[in-house]
Amino acid sequence: MVHVMQLPADFAWIFLPFAVYVAARIFRAIRDRSSAGHLDAGGEPSGSARLSHSVLFRAAAAHGGRLTVSELVVETGMPPARAEKALREITDGLRVRMEIGDDGVVWYEFTELLRSAERPEADGEQSSENREIQNGD
Repeated sequence: MVHVMQLPADFAWIFLPFAVYVAARIFRAIRDRSSAGHLDAGGEPSGSARLSHSVLFRAAAAHGGRLTVSELVVETGMPPARAEKALREITDGLRVRMEIGDDGVVWYEFTELLRSAERPEADGEQSSENREIQNGD
């Protein structure tokens, strides 16, 4: 005769919170791993796939402080809709302004980068006028 050990009914109430905790941890780990580099339910990048502001500012600096959506797409390889949304999100009217040219092209101007592009001395370089003055020409 085999004796089967029966657990008291209260055991389920003791075990249930632990089981829920473990299941929640597993779910979070799976969700975090699968969301890295993918889109969330709204079609937006999630986790580490979000575009950092430094990427936008570096692209703008490479283009003299003025950037179009197309230039950002070329620089980063992201889809045009995502590039446009990223530029609109950082447009604050102070550091980043949206301007529409006479030809209808939308430019995003990074004002601080525009000023540094106008001043070669900002990068430690001297303008040709300053070199001539120092050389006595």
